[in-house]
Amino acid sequence: MDLDGIANNIKEVSLKTMFDVFMPCDHPDPPQETLDMAYYVADSELGTSGGSKRKHSESDDDSEPPPKWTFTVDICKISKSMVEVASAPQREGSPPTKIVTHDTPPASIGLEHTRDDDGYRSPIRPAGGTFLVTEHNAAHVDPPVIKNEARKEWVGRFSWAELAVPIEVRVDDYDSAFTFGDQREHHLKKTRYGNEALERVLKYVGQLFSYHHRTHVYILYVLRHQARVLYFDRAYTLVSEPFKYGTRADVALHQFFWRLGRMSREQLGFDPTVVPANPEDVKRMFAYAPDAPSDYIEQQIYDTLSVDAERPSSTLVSDKTTAYELTMCGRRYIVGRPMYMKPFLQGYCTHGFLAYDIEEGTVRFIKECWRPALKRVVREHEAYEDLNGKGVQYVLTCLAHEDVPGSDGAQITRSQEVIKRSCAPFRHYRLLFKEVCRPVTDFEDFGAFTTFMCHALLAHRDAWQNAKILHKDVSVHNILIYEVGRGPAVKQTGMLCDWDCCQYRVELELDQSRGTPNYAGTWRFRSALSLQFPDRPHELSDDIESFVHIYHYCVLRFHQTSFYFQYQFENFVMRTFEDVRIRESDGAEIGGDSKLSYMTEFADPRLLVPISVNPTLRELLTDIRDLCREHYAAVDIKSLREAYDPPSPPPSPVEYEEQPSPARLAMIADLMKMMESSERLQKTERVKRKSESDSEPTDVGWTAVTVPKATVPPARLTMRDHEELLEVFLRYTERDEEGKLIHWPAETTKCEDLFRSMDCAPPKCKGFSSSWSDATDDDEDGTVNVNKEDGIGKAEQFLPDRASERSEDEVEQVLDRVEDDEQRPAKKRRIGISP
Repeated sequence: MDLDGIANNIKEVSLKTMFDVFMPCDHPDPPQETLDMAYYVADSELGTSGGSKRKHSESDDDSEPPPKWTFTVDICKISKSMVEVASAPQREGSPPTKIVTHDTPPASIGLEHTRDDDGYRSPIRPAGGTFLVTEHNAAHVDPPVIKNEARKEWVGRFSWAELAVPIEVRVDDYDSAFTFGDQREHHLKKTRYGNEALERVLKYVGQLFSYHHRTHVYILYVLRHQARVLYFDRAYTLVSEPFKYGTRADVALHQFFWRLGRMSREQLGFDPTVVPANPEDVKRMFAYAPDAPSDYIEQQIYDTLSVDAERPSSTLVSDKTTAYELTMCGRRYIVGRPMYMKPFLQGYCTHGFLAYDIEEGTVRFIKECWRPALKRVVREHEAYEDLNGKGVQYVLTCLAHEDVPGSDGAQITRSQEVIKRSCAPFRHYRLLFKEVCRPVTDFEDFGAFTTFMCHALLAHRDAWQNAKILHKDVSVHNILIYEVGRGPAVKQTGMLCDWDCCQYRVELELDQSRGTPNYAGTWRFRSALSLQFPDRPHELSDDIESFVHIYHYCVLRFHQTSFYFQYQFENFVMRTFEDVRIRESDGAEIGGDSKLSYMTEFADPRLLVPISVNPTLRELLTDIRDLCREHYAAVDIKSLREAYDPPSPPPSPVEYEEQPSPARLAMIADLMKMMESSERLQKTERVKRKSESDSEPTDVGWTAVTVPKATVPPARLTMRDHEELLEVFLRYTERDEEGKLIHWPAETTKCEDLFRSMDCAPPKCKGFSSSWSDATDDDEDGTVNVNKEDGIGKAEQFLPDRASERSEDEVEQVLDRVEDDEQRPAKKRRIGISP
C-alpha cells in the first residue's frame, strides 16, 4: 500500500474514544491526589527545560524554535510523576508492566553503540519513547556529548525491542504530519513536508510491526505544546483530536501516562505468545546449525540470530540477541529475524520465520499473517489439507495451524469498530510447515530455473485437476526452492506456496456465472486481460499466463539484455510490470498495455536476450512467445471491451469566450474541403496502382500460375489448460544419464540483480523496500544501512570525531538542519515554495 492508501486509512476519533475504547485498563482515571502531586509546566516555561536560552514563541516570525529535547524532557517528567504511582504494586490483581520514558538522542551524538541496543541498525529513531523496564535498559546512559545536567538525567538507552510508545516531537508547524489548529479542515497536513513527516512516523510503526511481534502500536505525536495519540493495528490507523498538555488546566497527557502505567504488556501491544528467549535455548539453536539439513538452513540460522557466519562462535552474544520464544499449538520455538516479510502496515502483512523446535531439536518454518475474518474466505491450512490429502506434489507440508490466542480470545483488530464504512476485522493467524525453503530468485542458472518453473506448474496443474483448487496469486514470491543435502550433493526442488488467495473450482465457476469481478493476484504478474478488464471474472488461463510473466521478469532481472541504455531498460521494465492508469469512466485502475502488446503483436525475444549469450534461452522465449500469440489470436478482445470496458464520458464541448468571426469560419470551411479533396485523390491513386499491377503482362512463353493460398489453421486457446505451456518447459529440462541438463550452456549466464536500484524488485533481505525510504540500503544480512544521503548520515559528516567537543544544543541544531532533507523554510524559498 502506498502513502496515499495509508493516509486514506487514517481516521480521526475523539480523545474520549481513544482512551475508553483503545486504552483499556483497570482504574483508568488517576486519583485527584495523584494529579495534585504530579509535575506540571507553566505556560511560559513549556519547552524551556534545563534553562534553554531559546524561549518558546507563538508568533509567526522567523525566530529560532526551542530545541526538541526541551519538550521531550518535560514529557519525561510528566510521565515519571504519573507512571511511578500508576505502576506501583496493588493489593489485588496482577501488577502492571513497569515502564519508563526516556529522551533518546540519535546515536550519532555520542551513544556508545552505532546500532540500536537490540542489534538493528536504523536510519531514524523518535525523539523519545516509553520503554519496558528490563535489566537491559534500566540504567540511564551518560554519553559525553550531553553536558546539560537537566537533560542528561532523562537520556536513556534506545531499544526497538523494548519500545512501547514512540514519542515524536516537532517544533515547526510546517513539517508536522498532522494539523493542530482549532479551525482545521482535515487531520492530515496534505503538503510535501507533511507527507515526509508522516512517512517518518510510519517507519517507526513498520520497525515495530516487522521485527518485534506487536498486535498494535501507540504513538504520542507532539507539536510544541499540543499533542495527539495515534493507534495502529492491521486494519486502520486512528488519531485522536489534538489536545494541549502540561498545565493544571490541561491534564490529558497526565491521563495518557496514567493509563500506560496501568496497562499490561499485552494491552500495550506486545504479543503474549512471544517473549524474549532463554539464552540457553538460543545457544542450543546455534549449536544445531552445523548439523542442519542444508547449507542454506545453516546460513539462515546465523542470519536469524544476527551472527556472523564467518566468526559464529565469537559473535553470538546472548544478552543482545534478537531471538524470541514463540509458543504455537502448545509447542515452543525459537525465532529471530524474519526470513521474509511484506513491507505493509495493514492487511495480511505476511511474515515468515525460521523456527527452532526446542523439544525436538529441529527447524521448521512458521508463516504468520492477519487474515480477514470472513467465512467465505478459504483459510490456508484448509487448502493445504486438501492439497496434501490429494497427493499434490511440489507443495509444502502443513504440520499445524492456529488463530493466535490472546488473554480474551483470538487476537483480532479493533480499529474497524469505530469506522462507519469499515472492512472486516483481521485475525492473527499462523501456519507451521515442515520444509524450510529459499526464494526462487536464488537459482544458479536458467536451466535450473526452468526446472523449478516446471515443478511449480505441475503443482498448479495437479491442484486444479485433483484437488479442484485454483491458486489465483501466482507470483515470483510464491515459488520456492527446497533443498536436501549439502555441498555438491544437494538436491533442489521447486515448490508452489502461499495458497491464501486460492479458490475452489465450484466457487470459481459460480463467480464466472454471476460475472463476479476479479481483483486477486500480484499486479506485476497478473495476466494482460485481468489488468485490462478488472471486472472480468477470473479464469484458469489467467493463472497460467502468470507463469509466463514470472519467467520474463526473472530473465529481465537476472540476464544480460540487448538494451543499450539503462534508462531504456528501466522504462521497459516499469511499463511492463508497474504501469497503471485510471479509467475515466469509473476510476478503476487499468494496466497491462505492454503485456497485451506482447501477446497480440510480433515481439522478438532477441530484443531481450542476445543470440550469442544464451541461444537456448532465446529459443525458449521464442516458443513461449508463439504459444502466447496463438492463444491471444483466439481471444475476442473487441467483445471483451464491449462487455467490460465502459465507454468514456463524452468530451466537454469547446466553449469560446466569444463567437468566431465570419472570416474565421470561412477559413475553417475551406480547410475542411481541401482535406476531403486530398483524401479522394489519394484513394483514386491507390485504385489506379492496384489496377495496373493486376494487368501487368507476364513473360513471353510463360503462363501465370495461380498458387492456392495456404490454409491457415484456426487459432486455439493454448493456455486454456496447463498442457501446452508445460510441454514447452519440459522440452528444455531433458537430462543426460548423469542428470545434467543437455540443452543449456555449461556455464551459467545469470548475472547480478539488474533491478537492484529499481522499485520493481523488493529487496531479498528482510528490510522495507526502497519505496519506504530512499535513503536506506539493505545488506545481504538483512540489516538496514544508513546511506550518507540520509539525515543522520549527514549529521555524521558535520560532527568531528570527538563528539564531546560540541554541546548538545549545537548538535541538536545540526541534526535539526539535516534530519529531514529540504524541510527548513529557507530551502523551501529556494525551490520556489512559500513556507
